[in-house]
Amino acid sequence: MKHSLAILCCLLVLCTALTGSAQDSEFLEPFSSVTRFLEAQQKATWLFSAVEGDVISLVLTSTDTLDPVLVLLSPTGARLYEVDDYNDENKNAVIEAFTIPFSGTYSIEVSGFEQTSGTYNLALYRGYADGYRLNNFVDGEEWQSTTQGEEVFTVKNQSLTLLQTQPQTSLTVTSEAIEALSTFYVHASLNVTLTVTQAQAADWVIGIGLIAMDGSNDLIFQINRLGQWRVVNPNGDHSTNWVEHPALRKDFSQSDLAILVQQGSVEFFYNGSRVTQLVDAISVPVKPTLNLTSNSDSLVAVAVDEFAMTIPMLVKGERIIPRYVIISDPVIVARTLERQGLIAPSGNLLLHVPESSVQAIAPGVSLLQLGRGSTFRTFILNTTVAINVTADSIAGCGVFARGVDDTHYVLAYVDQSGAVGIAERKDMAFLPGVFFERFSPAHTKYSLTLVANEERILMFVTGRYVGNIPHEAIAGLIGNAVVNFGQNSTSCLFENTWLWSVS
Repeated sequence: MKHSLAILCCLLVLCTALTGSAQDSEFLEPFSSVTRFLEAQQKATWLFSAVEGDVISLVLTSTDTLDPVLVLLSPTGARLYEVDDYNDENKNAVIEAFTIPFSGTYSIEVSGFEQTSGTYNLALYRGYADGYRLNNFVDGEEWQSTTQGEEVFTVKNQSLTLLQTQPQTSLTVTSEAIEALSTFYVHASLNVTLTVTQAQAADWVIGIGLIAMDGSNDLIFQINRLGQWRVVNPNGDHSTNWVEHPALRKDFSQSDLAILVQQGSVEFFYNGSRVTQLVDAISVPVKPTLNLTSNSDSLVAVAVDEFAMTIPMLVKGERIIPRYVIISDPVIVARTLERQGLIAPSGNLLLHVPESSVQAIAPGVSLLQLGRGSTFRTFILNTTVAINVTADSIAGCGVFARGVDDTHYVLAYVDQSGAVGIAERKDMAFLPGVFFERFSPAHTKYSLTLVANEERILMFVTGRYVGNIPHEAIAGLIGNAVVNFGQNSTSCLFENTWLWSVS
């Protein structure tokens, strides 16, 4: 597999001189795609706007000679993400379920690897990278009411209209054509119209929800005219009270509502802003619903002008492992990895060590336990480490996890040459693991991230994916480590070490 690192090795001046502009920057809207031709050594730039907490995916494909490279830049121009091949079997680039760190206008750069040229297609989705359903509403499609009473709704011109015939009623609909799923993102753009206005203001409520085919786990995320939200469980007693939210406005008529479902967790969004999350809220596959409710004497109609669903992109039946992790606030890191399927929801920040250090002279591995003897089973462990070696021999700094004792643990490290490795120690030997020489340019400081889930432990260095090893999810100790391959005086300074633990 090629690594996009090769592109970065060019001198900046040379890259600027050789790279032409294929177009002026244009905006790309969610759930849309563009197809363009890219000459060799050209670069195309696309823009999109997003708010903090939003979830987006980018899919860059080519069917001819172009080997596309995808770069995502922040509103300040910082390089957040770069990828060319998202797996070993094709040359397409994918960024899936990326959590927007802060609001603004982001840039997408498209170029060709090693001067290739050709036609590309760039798609921007909310949620996941597989456009399960993007054609809005199909005329004549079989939608049905899930509530009792007269069914009044129409599907025409790729729009669904819900209409009350009686005041103070509630109407919820779903489609037979949509499959019940366990992981998906669904988005609906709703436009409210007052059809009859009595003396009092219309107290309308609109919503998007989930329904399980066995009658369990029904949920509706609702917003009202007063700029409040709540979650309703029609078949139970788990409804919440109305709550205000900074993103919600009063007396608005158009709203984008969305739900992200994965690993039993349900997240609710308004105009891209994350409003709330319910953990362990569903246990069976569900399908989306749309809701209209009024508690006043006014009649209300709501037109659903846009309806889209995305699901995770799979390679050989498995989720894509991200090539990069943006190391930032632990909550943002954890939320991103949750949505990408690498760690389960319901975690908490349980450990934060501003600074620690380990020094060793003798060859071998030296460990410094953190967490006062606490053990952790599934987690995210992140640290920034500075390496100081006084001899010419190779030495590394890293972390250990799932430690049972001094001879049973998983070691992940980086050395002063930029080589990285992760392996499990059993008794006096290390089992075959993952090792790369010159994985990173030689530095004195690196960031190191481990993601331990139920099946394996994944390693990232300076945000870039190294690899993973299968490992049983046992509870064990964690801490810092020094790896001396010879008679060295090696010191490792660890900064901002934190651990996000999943219960």
